[in-house]
Amino acid sequence: MLTPDKVNANVRGVRAQLERFVNFEGSSGAVVVDNGDWILPMTFVDMLRDVGKHFTVNYMINKESVRKRLEDREQGISYTEFSYMLMQALDFQHLFDHFGCRLQGGGTTNGATSPPVSN
Repeated sequence: MLTPDKVNANVRGVRAQLERFVNFEGSSGAVVVDNGDWILPMTFVDMLRDVGKHFTVNYMINKESVRKRLEDREQGISYTEFSYMLMQALDFQHLFDHFGCRLQGGGTTNGATSPPVSN
């Protein structure tokens, strides 16, 4: 879990990278949003009821990113990392519903995941 300052630094870094390819200007420009605005108010039970019910464990385990971590017995995977795809799905659904987002981009800077940029 990153501090708010580190998250903000990552947002600035990813945006600077994306500005070479994506237009952020004007009313139809890409926007950077904070998924904490819609995720943080949710309770754990809300997340399980509203998002988790749409995913089977078999589906999640068959994802390459999860499968690779499970195969590495020394490193393994934490529950937080395993359930991250639920948050990604919630993010994209929210971005689609509220912004008409059809393309979501994100990335890593210094090994830390950065929030999505949508257009």
